[in-house]
Amino acid sequence: MKESTLPIVRITLAGVLALFVTSASAQIITQPVGLTHGEKYRLIFVTDGTTNAESGVISTYNTFVTNQADTAKALVALDTTWSAIASVGFLSAIDNTGTGGTGFPIYGLNGSLIAASYSQLWSGSLASGSLASVPAITESGKVVTPPRGVWTGTLPSGASSDGHTMGDLSPVSGFAPGPTNSEWVDSEDTRRNTTQLSMYAISGVLTAAPEPGSAALLLTGLLALAARRRRSA
Repeated sequence: MKESTLPIVRITLAGVLALFVTSASAQIITQPVGLTHGEKYRLIFVTDGTTNAESGVISTYNTFVTNQADTAKALVALDTTWSAIASVGFLSAIDNTGTGGTGFPIYGLNGSLIAASYSQLWSGSLASGSLASVPAITESGKVVTPPRGVWTGTLPSGASSDGHTMGDLSPVSGFAPGPTNSEWVDSEDTRRNTTQLSMYAISGVLTAAPEPGSAALLLTGLLALAARRRRSA
């Protein structure tokens, strides 16, 4: 009988689970658990990198957040667009991100629900919280801590902050992670536009794929593969 050049694979459930947990903990979550096949959703993250707010051209900021997203293989694999949650002049963040109307749920890169709809995203005030949770994860999977300033030039309603948009001398900024009220996007704090701050990036509309099988199903598949290899030896 010809000797196989393929190694015999010995797998334990503990080993598979350890590999599964290690992999999951080291990666960002691009499809939150519990979404049904075909369900629409979007993702949001806080950029690791920072930029000033001197430009009054929205493509400057869309390009910035896209370049940040492109440093993460898992985000590149989504093959989606990335837009800055930012307003310039009369172009509002709602228009730039296409988040008018009811829309779809929005999640952070740790799988947490940020807003159940576009309406919830833009319904906050200082007096009451609107978000289900706050954006606090970067494109590299880091938790933002301590809270950092985030350029937006945007009011809690998603409209442009008149005289304080990106490109103006002192644009509005929010901070992350912050409370679930309007301060995530408008902390009522204006800074010189030369200041270096992070930005929020939001994906295009994504479609949930079938959820991957459980660790038990993965183990079954791997054991079956090992058995086939032994039989072919």
